[in-house]
Amino acid sequence: GLGLAISKRLAIMMGGEIGLHSAPGEGSTFWFTVCLRPGATPVKPLAPLARSEARATLRLRHAEAVVLLAEDEPVNREVGEYLLKDAGLLVHTAEDGQQALELARQQRYALILMDMQMPMLNGLDATRAIRAEAPNGRTPILAMTANAFDEDRRLCLEAGMDGHLAKPIKPDAFYQTLLDWLDRNRAN
Repeated sequence: GLGLAISKRLAIMMGGEIGLHSAPGEGSTFWFTVCLRPGATPVKPLAPLARSEARATLRLRHAEAVVLLAEDEPVNREVGEYLLKDAGLLVHTAEDGQQALELARQQRYALILMDMQMPMLNGLDATRAIRAEAPNGRTPILAMTANAFDEDRRLCLEAGMDGHLAKPIKPDAFYQTLLDWLDRNRAN
């Protein structure tokens, strides 16, 4: 569309080129090349995005990525599901660790959020089982728990979790953490 035409003009103006590869049913890949010289002043690292920016960036970069939320407490599950959907993500929910394991056996997720203390199978044991099986053996798994002690974090990491989100959920930190992990997962 119009955006591609504008991008082509910009690439040509900078002495570069632009192109695309498209295959029905597989999607499209757009690319461009330009030769640039280093800037005169060093680039400053980006500050963490504010909530609205992180949420908006999630919507742009990871629209409809599928996330598994394992949480036995109905209110926490509802809040988590709302925040995930508000960021443009698709959400599958599990009410206990056993249900989370069964869902993880059926589909690869972009990210798994796991409560530590759940009936049937706790989050630590569910994580160990997920790590031992495909298709989510390498999917980022983040603990969502009110247990914020160093020992709890150590147990999460030893079980195979990648990170830790403290409850109650703070939306700003939640969106930024999701963005960081989904970006990392996409890069791998």
